[in-house]
Amino acid sequence: MAEFTKGEWKIFTESEGYLSISPIDAYIDHGSTDITEEDRANARLIAAAPDLYAACKEIDHFFNESVGQVCTEKQAYDAYHNSGTSDRVKAALTKADKLKGENDG
Repeated sequence: MAEFTKGEWKIFTESEGYLSISPIDAYIDHGSTDITEEDRANARLIAAAPDLYAACKEIDHFFNESVGQVCTEKQAYDAYHNSGTSDRVKAALTKADKLKGENDG
């Protein structure tokens, strides 16, 4: 699998009916000069992709490391939250929901 572009992805410009996501040069353009809330939500999701990917990998690693360890549901819950994984997952989801400093026009 090829590596994706490193660094923070963010919505860079909004003009003339399109949104651009940098540093990957991705565009959301549906041929209209009107940018919809759905367009903005799609751009936020694309821009949050590296953070969401990292969160998924961290969850996978966390639970694979826990395989074979006998523990109660509460112990697993506490370990997940105490590891900081849950905070990073929440941060990635928040970024997908509403990027800070994005240009919403």
